[in-house]
Amino acid sequence: MTKIKRPDISDDRALELFGAMIGDGCLSKYFASYERRVLYVTLLTGNSLKENEYQLYLSNILSKLFDVNCKPRIRRNSSNTTILQTSTKRVFDWFIENGFPVGKKDGIVIPKKLLGLPKNKLNKIIRGIFDTDGCISARKDENYRYPYIFISSSSIVLREQIKDILRQQKIPAYVHKDTVVVRGIKNFNKWFELIGSSNLRNLKRYKEFQTSGRLLSVGL
Repeated sequence: MTKIKRPDISDDRALELFGAMIGDGCLSKYFASYERRVLYVTLLTGNSLKENEYQLYLSNILSKLFDVNCKPRIRRNSSNTTILQTSTKRVFDWFIENGFPVGKKDGIVIPKKLLGLPKNKLNKIIRGIFDTDGCISARKDENYRYPYIFISSSSIVLREQIKDILRQQKIPAYVHKDTVVVRGIKNFNKWFELIGSSNLRNLKRYKEFQTSGRLLSVGL
């Protein structure tokens, strides 16, 4: 009998995928009358104009971890939105077992069972959140020479979790309104040393700053 693939939650790719789901994903369960069965949907959204490469990256993780064929597609009636979706129940069940909620993500958090992982593992979750709900920018009044990392979330608890995990690693993050903020060259470099990014839009911004010492291109 063929063994069904189910990744260990300590797998770096699994943790990064979990973080991406916290940022731009959801789980839904419903009866599909046209198929006459219950569907167990795992879904991630992205921007088709800016994140094609990143969606393919996540698709590749899903394929390798769960042995599913899941490719990004353009959302109907929205040419700027891509969807990465699978109705494979074992994928859905894996997220449930590791603490991801079904339906609305109001008050989404990093699940308690994952918070006990080592910091280098938690950083993989934060990378996934950053690559979906974060961005890099700089201010005109600072001559674009001081990079900022932003992660936005409507969840108060998630913002505090991210801030605390970063501060425990000597990255002085703070919360401003609905955003976790990391400011300054030293902290920017430390972020990419410890956490990094798998999203090309962030990697391009990082390379731009390393090359020119400024961030003049339009932030995403």
